[in-house]
Amino acid sequence: MHFILQLKTIPLFIRYFFNVVDQHSLQSPYVFEFYTKLILAIKQNNGLEEVESLRHDFFRDNSHVYGQDLGAGSRVFNKTKEKTISKIARKGISSKKDCIFLYELVQLVQPKLCIELGTSLGIATAYLSKSTGQGLVYSFEGNKGLVTLARMVMDKLKCENTQIIHGDIDVELPEFLKKISEVDFALIDANHTENALLKYFNMMKSKFIKGGIMVIDDIRWSTGMYKAWEKVHSDERISISIEFLNKGLLIFDLGISKQHYMLSY
Repeated sequence: MHFILQLKTIPLFIRYFFNVVDQHSLQSPYVFEFYTKLILAIKQNNGLEEVESLRHDFFRDNSHVYGQDLGAGSRVFNKTKEKTISKIARKGISSKKDCIFLYELVQLVQPKLCIELGTSLGIATAYLSKSTGQGLVYSFEGNKGLVTLARMVMDKLKCENTQIIHGDIDVELPEFLKKISEVDFALIDANHTENALLKYFNMMKSKFIKGGIMVIDDIRWSTGMYKAWEKVHSDERISISIEFLNKGLLIFDLGISKQHYMLSY
C-alpha cells in the first residue's frame, strides 16, 4: 500500500524538477536577498558537531523504543510495532542537511518563540534550540518513548531554552496556544495527513506575527499532503510561499502581492 502511495507522488516530484529555479531567476528583491543569505549560510555550515555525534550514537543503538505513534505513522514503521533507535535515526528523523537548513533559517528569523510539531529523537529540536539562542522552543511529541529520549538529548546538549511536551498534538497544541500571544516560527513535522496539516495550520495562523515563518516538512509525502500544502499557501495571510523539494516555507503578512516559488536546495 505504501509503495502505491509513493508511486502517486512521482508527478509531484517531476513538477518540482521541471519548475525549480535558483536565485538568478528571482525578480523579487526581498526573496532574492532572503534566499541568497540562506543558501550561502547553508553551504558554509558543516553541522553542529555535538548534535551530529549523538546522531551517530543513535545509528549504533539497537535498543527498542516503546510507545504508540499518534499521527499518520511512517512508510518505514508500523505505528504500534516496536522500533529500534538505530532505524528511527536512519529513516525517521531530519537529515543533517535538513537540520542545517532549519538552523540557518532560524538564524535569519531569530524567533522569540518557536513551535515544533513532531520531536522524534530530538535531533532537529536541538538544532532549533541552538539556533534560537535566547528564544524559546516548544516541541510536541505523542510517543512517550521518544519523549523520554528527546528529553535526555536536551539535557545532554544543555538545551535549556527547550521544552518537550508529551501528548496528542490535537489536544495539547490548542491548550498551549491559549497561553501565548504570538508565534514567530513553527515547524510542522507530525501526522502527515491532509486533514492534520490543515488543522495545525488553522490552529496556529492567528498567532503568527507579521513576517513570521512556518515550515512544513514532507509536502510531497502524499498527494493529500500536497493538496493541503496548496491550500495553506493560498491563505490570504501568506505573502510568500517557497517549495524546497520536500519542504514548504510560508511567510506571513509582508504587505506585498502573493508570490510562490520552487527553489533549488
